[in-house]
Amino acid sequence: MNIAVESNLYEAVLAAIESGETCNNQLLEIVGSMTVNEDQTVIPDEYKILNGDGTLTAMIDSNEAVTVTDASILVETNTTYGNYEITITEADDAESYLLDSSNMEGVVITMTDGSKYAMLHVDNLWLRTNLIA
Repeated sequence: MNIAVESNLYEAVLAAIESGETCNNQLLEIVGSMTVNEDQTVIPDEYKILNGDGTLTAMIDSNEAVTVTDASILVETNTTYGNYEITITEADDAESYLLDSSNMEGVVITMTDGSKYAMLHVDNLWLRTNLIA
C-alpha cells in the first residue's frame, strides 16, 4: 500500500527514531519500515495518508469513477456465486468500461429510490468481466 506522509511529520519521526524515542501508537514503526519513493513527482493512483497519531486515512484514489448509462442489466437471485448475480451488457457501439478482477476496487449499486449498497473486491464481491455476484 502506498502511504503519503507530510514532510514535516516524516522528518520529525525520523529524528525521534534516531534519538531512540518511543511512541504509544504505531507511527514510529510504520515510518521506520517504509520504503521511500525517491521520485517525489510521481503520485500513485491510490494511497493513504499517515496521520500523526499513527492512523491512516481511507484510500485516496485519483482514478475517476465511470458511470455507464447505456447498459442492460439482468439481476438473478439465489445463484451459485452469490445471493444476487448481476449480468451487465453494454451497447454494442459503446466503448467498454466493464471492469475485470485486475482493475476493480469495489462496486456501489445505486437503486432507483436513491439507496446505495457498497461491495468490496474479494470481501463481498465476486467478479468476472460483466458479471458481479
